[in-house]
Amino acid sequence: MTLEEFKGLTGAEMCEKMNKHMESHTVRSFKSGDMAFTFQQAEKALEESGVYKINGVYRTEEEMLSYLEGKKKERDKRELSQENIEQLIDLLQPGNYERLMRLVEKYDYVSSFILREDRGIKIKTGVEEIHSTSFRIYGDTLKRWKNFTKENRAYSALDLLNTAMVEFMDKHEL
Repeated sequence: MTLEEFKGLTGAEMCEKMNKHMESHTVRSFKSGDMAFTFQQAEKALEESGVYKINGVYRTEEEMLSYLEGKKKERDKRELSQENIEQLIDLLQPGNYERLMRLVEKYDYVSSFILREDRGIKIKTGVEEIHSTSFRIYGDTLKRWKNFTKENRAYSALDLLNTAMVEFMDKHEL
């Protein structure tokens, strides 16, 4: 086959011819009775036709895209590791029932207050009358509260406290 005949083939035919020829030849022994041109000339013709070598196989652009898409799906596919399987088996033991039930209860709270929100604080404001009261609080809780109100100066401490109490009561309502 001459170089001109090779260039006259379609991309798919070129791929088939090259893949078949390279099964029994190397780059050095490429030029033989079948091919009357060099490996470099063949690669240039292949590139001009949109044929590329991926993982040792010549492919057309469509085949290449399909191959890469398949590889991406394969790479993105989640598989359970041995460690994950062992963790699942441990979770399914009868002694872990209470722990799983607590997780289920917490999930509802998390999904309704965190996952559905846009990560911003949703403040409950009211036009109700405000009452003053005093209560006792642990020292480290008060320190965290002061830091929290400093970081969220866009809201008053009254609105933040009111919202926190309402969310807590909603979560633990009977």
